[in-house]
Amino acid sequence: MSVVWDLFVKVIDENGNVNADCSICKKRLKVPVSKTTTNLLAHLSDHHKKELENARSEKKSKESSKANLSQPSIRSVFIPKMSVEARRAANVDLAMFIADNSLSLSLPSSRTFRKFVQKLNPSYAPPSRTSLLKVMEGEVDKIDQNNREIAAEVGAGISITSDAWSSFNANTGLLAITGHILSPTMEKRHNLILDCVPLGLESHTADLIADKIRLSLDRLNIIPSKVVAIVADGASNMKRAAANLNINLQCGAHLINLAVRKALSCEHVAPHVRKCKAIVAKLNRSSVLKGLFKKYLEELNLPNITPVSDCAIRWGSTYMMLCDVLSTRPAIDRLMENEGLEPFEDDEIRALKSIKIFLEPYFELTKKLCCTDAPCSMILAGGKLLLAKTESVCNDSRTRMKQFGNVLLMETRRQFAPSFADEVLRIATLLDPRFAFVERIAPVEEWKQIVERLIETKLDLEKEPEAKKCLLSTQGEEIMIEAQQYSLFLKKQRPDKDSCPLYWWKSHAEEFPLLFEEAPRYLSIPATSVDSLLALCFSNKRRGRLSGKHARLLLMCKAGANKAVGRECKSWSVSEIKRYYGSGNGDEPIEEEFSTSSSDDDLDDAFPPSGDDCDFIDSESVDDI
Repeated sequence: MSVVWDLFVKVIDENGNVNADCSICKKRLKVPVSKTTTNLLAHLSDHHKKELENARSEKKSKESSKANLSQPSIRSVFIPKMSVEARRAANVDLAMFIADNSLSLSLPSSRTFRKFVQKLNPSYAPPSRTSLLKVMEGEVDKIDQNNREIAAEVGAGISITSDAWSSFNANTGLLAITGHILSPTMEKRHNLILDCVPLGLESHTADLIADKIRLSLDRLNIIPSKVVAIVADGASNMKRAAANLNINLQCGAHLINLAVRKALSCEHVAPHVRKCKAIVAKLNRSSVLKGLFKKYLEELNLPNITPVSDCAIRWGSTYMMLCDVLSTRPAIDRLMENEGLEPFEDDEIRALKSIKIFLEPYFELTKKLCCTDAPCSMILAGGKLLLAKTESVCNDSRTRMKQFGNVLLMETRRQFAPSFADEVLRIATLLDPRFAFVERIAPVEEWKQIVERLIETKLDLEKEPEAKKCLLSTQGEEIMIEAQQYSLFLKKQRPDKDSCPLYWWKSHAEEFPLLFEEAPRYLSIPATSVDSLLALCFSNKRRGRLSGKHARLLLMCKAGANKAVGRECKSWSVSEIKRYYGSGNGDEPIEEEFSTSSSDDDLDDAFPPSGDDCDFIDSESVDDI
């Protein structure tokens, strides 16, 4: 670079022209479009000759000193030298990589891995297994500290989900615990992995699980009174453990699973399901049959799908299998004929279609319950919907497989009965503007009882001294008046069924401040325990070969590395909507008897128009108040 620019500063004016300011006399000169520095050099020669000579001498001196330095080798130039901080950061990234991909802890010590790393950077030595575990412990400590800070800052209650898992080789068991906190202003929701507790080789009793949950909460400085509810599956030990803590809600998706599984085992349905399962299992076990099946699909211009295999513990797989068999029936029939199997008769196909129509709202509700941040109010409202929908289909004179429908209806009532009576769920439903005061969910008198119970819970009159009861009674009347105004407002303008109740409350906080104060406590409770189940999901079976302590470190690190997408939404994908939703599945039109049994508005019954709302109060009661 010319010495001229050591004595000039380049400046661009408002019009975009390039100028140069002399750093000695501050005079501004134009730089030609050709960017030559002739005029700048002339200015220095005429007005600052001494400074120009000094600048040239200094530049030559610097160039001479550089020339005297020894030239570094190519190897030393291109091999990066790692600082201590960079090495620590690399160790953390390596630990997270191993945890996120469920790799062996001995991977960094393997000869081929070290050789690979040396090719990338010879100055980096991968940590040993012991050092790697220490790095993971440090990262888990950071996660715990972050959870403590969030739990301490947020004033609202915390809801937890829990699920247990046992190692396939009986080395250990793990108890996953997640926490869900909604800030009092509803500005932010925190979904946290609180712990993955090793259960050891002890029997997983209710007392053991309850003690482990208490210890985890104590370690994070979360007092038990802040815990609003524990959402878990229907296993007897989990139910008793939550009951021991006096806070228990059963996972909504698990309730549906229990009801549907029982109904699918009845004698009127089991033979049809077994026949579908047999051909699908045979198809999925043979690559030759898969190739032949795809050929039939192309020839018949059918969707290129392979039927889902039935899983004994996931009823949704049964529903998807039936849908896939119905949508590819011509190809299935040709495949069965090719294998010498008895094809499906028309009566069997009608029965399968009837079963599908009965199960469709159950499958859709399961998806909705597993949506990201779906509140527990969906359990009560969704359960009522399922009963109404199933009963409606059963009462239709054109419906087949009524025996199956009656069993399904009976089991749904039995499984959801405790949830319908649960105090926390009832209050949560009241505080969800999509469901509050809907008569199809609860009659008028029942809604009044729920409001009264909310007041009792909030004020806790029994524990207050007599001197305060008068004041609290006045506050209770204020809540009752606000609940009545809330009812009238929803009767005129109810939020959309697919809207988020949290956004609604943030928009109406000033109108209903007392109810808004209670909403975060109940709407933070998830509808399912899917979070804790996902926390236990590894991509392979290596977790079964780990000790409880090491498995905990891997799971906690993996959860921390994926916290931005920690709770994957299990709701409808576009492909699932096309494949499993709607009365038809790409085959011939369904008979008239099924045409009114299922529609795209199956869940709209849970969100009726204002005319279906309860008359919680009338004009006279408003005047009296």
